[in-house]
Amino acid sequence: MVSLILAAVALVSSSARAEAPVPLYSDLRDVVTYQHDPIAAAVVDNMEATPTRYFPTGVDFYKGGVRRFRPGEAKAIRNRSDCDLKTSDCTDAVYGVEFTAQPLDVGGGISRVQVQAFFHSKSVGDFVFRKYTLDVDGAARQVQTVTFYGADVKLSETHFALHTGLLQRESVLTDAEHGITKLYPLGVGGFDQVRFHGTRLMTPLYNNAFLDRSNVLAHR
Repeated sequence: MVSLILAAVALVSSSARAEAPVPLYSDLRDVVTYQHDPIAAAVVDNMEATPTRYFPTGVDFYKGGVRRFRPGEAKAIRNRSDCDLKTSDCTDAVYGVEFTAQPLDVGGGISRVQVQAFFHSKSVGDFVFRKYTLDVDGAARQVQTVTFYGADVKLSETHFALHTGLLQRESVLTDAEHGITKLYPLGVGGFDQVRFHGTRLMTPLYNNAFLDRSNVLAHR
């Protein structure tokens, strides 16, 4: 089995906030929806209200590979494969904003967070990774300061390695040169942890099995 870099597992230091740790490398809009984290909510609200604080002019926080629901407005969810960069549909779009480290309590009700964003910008002419350090007042749902750290990295400049673990159900993309990590869940079937010592995949195994190429292309 290919080894997995456990980039998603973060140890919370004594200087980190006392609350439950937030999931790293998960889109902040999902963290708000499913975990109701006040710091993530403050960042999302501020990016929505003042996108030019974070992104080049013209970038729409609500656009992206998977359409989200605006408050009070139902948007059709579209798959990323539908995007055509020759149209305005998927250009100037934010494709993900994630915590890359656990928030740190710096006093006065302020938490310092490290955030990574991935977006497309027509003015840059490429997809871009950008990193920030934010001082956030979660109780007031305000972002006090926004500091860019490191240079923007164009997608065309990256060199990713893929690490996958079936038992962990995760794939991790890492660009060591630029310090970029992306984490993706995998659907690999169930696990049998009862009948066997340790953990075994429940996915059926067949000798001499193969996938017909025409069926794979038709159902991809």
